[in-house]
Amino acid sequence: MPVSSLYMEAFAYATENLRKVRRAIMNILPPEATARANIRLEKVEGHYGDTITIVRLILSDKALVESTVRWIAERLSKEDKEFLKNTIALRIDESGNLYLRFSKQDAYKGSLHLKDRGDVIKVKIAFTNDVIEECRRLGLIR
Repeated sequence: MPVSSLYMEAFAYATENLRKVRRAIMNILPPEATARANIRLEKVEGHYGDTITIVRLILSDKALVESTVRWIAERLSKEDKEFLKNTIALRIDESGNLYLRFSKQDAYKGSLHLKDRGDVIKVKIAFTNDVIEECRRLGLIR
């Protein structure tokens, strides 16, 4: 398998509904992954003393990770795929990880849109082969 793991993370601020943030993360996954997904929560203190809950999800089943990447690719717009293609070199680290950020609000509503700033769900996909080549094969870019 060309992918080895997928990691997601989002912040649930004190003013947000934690269930909605969890739902936003789960909406990024294909149906077969939601039943096997394990969300972990970590409470931390914000700069102003408020409580922030870090919502994390890790998938390590390679077949499930690949199906999730394909699911994401199917749901991205042509514009998002083009944007990803144009910025992909900035999103890959030396270890072969691809970093994406999705709008948390849009994910909660059931759609995926890349968004590099603001209230996002961070996604890190670990690849075992050439990242750009695999992104093309899996449909993330053209």
